[in-house]
Amino acid sequence: MIKEKSKFEQFSASVEKVKKKLVSLEEAKIVVISGEEDYLKYTCKKDLQDFCSHQGHTNYFVEESNQSSCDWEQLFSQKSLFEKSAVYFIKRLDSSNRLLSHLRQVKNLKHMQNTFIFHWNDNKIQATYKKELDRLGVDFIACPKLNTSEVRDLIRKHSKDLGLNLSNEAVGVWLDYFSNSLFELHNEMETLSLSLQNTTKRQVMGDDVLEHIGNIRQDHAFKLQDLLLQSRFSEVYLLISSLLQRQTNSLAILGVLSRFCRASYWLKHFEKSQSCQNQICRELKIPSFVFKRYSIFIRQYSLTQLKFAYRSCGKADQVLKTKYGACDALVLSEIVEKFYK
Repeated sequence: MIKEKSKFEQFSASVEKVKKKLVSLEEAKIVVISGEEDYLKYTCKKDLQDFCSHQGHTNYFVEESNQSSCDWEQLFSQKSLFEKSAVYFIKRLDSSNRLLSHLRQVKNLKHMQNTFIFHWNDNKIQATYKKELDRLGVDFIACPKLNTSEVRDLIRKHSKDLGLNLSNEAVGVWLDYFSNSLFELHNEMETLSLSLQNTTKRQVMGDDVLEHIGNIRQDHAFKLQDLLLQSRFSEVYLLISSLLQRQTNSLAILGVLSRFCRASYWLKHFEKSQSCQNQICRELKIPSFVFKRYSIFIRQYSLTQLKFAYRSCGKADQVLKTKYGACDALVLSEIVEKFYK
């Protein structure tokens, strides 16, 4: 009995089939990328773009909403005057009647003068469009939602593309943390591959992945700073607790809190000196729009209060490093408590 392919295997097979047709552009005139999984649609489009460029084709990117009826007619019926082989990537395509009317005028794909990759924005193709696309015999690449087992296959494929030799344990860790966020998974795996670029021949174990995930991500650092600037301290506690439960390194969280306290203290110290404040912002890489929020925040506190909070970060660093009877969540929370008035 032949085992039925998973949805991810079907997706991968469809992409490879289309690539073979895109070598000469004679066999592939319209390719439709559609489905519920935005991540697969994104990676598929990027993969085909890179492949077409590698084959020497010229890629053009067209916004569906910017095209008039005349534009569609010209794209369908006239070859590019400047390029020998051109591929038109139609972005954010939806149920446009202008395009539908032109599809109906095409007798068959042999009459198409150019090759098109349709990136369908909607999760489902409207029935009237589907009917016309089926009549023409276009190539479909379905991008469905993946189950846990299929995400595991995706992790293995992406790790192989990146040159990462993942153990089963490492695959499980990625799955536990990012199965519901494939874009984050993609970015974190690429970051890990860069950090291990000199040691990719060895097998990547679960601890390697946990250590990488433990380094606080930029979006979490920004969120923590944002909540502090809004004085939403109860939410700060919840975020710290959540990060620690996800094995985020407590010293990495402390680093964000220390940076915040240091910036608050020195901006308050030089509150009456614009030039000094500008220098602090440059050294701490604080954007101008964030500096304005710091200015509002520090007005609520005296210099002594902010100095006390800043010094508590140094004490917390010693406690967390020695781990002598320390509860990480409690130690970090004590810093935040210094801002309660």
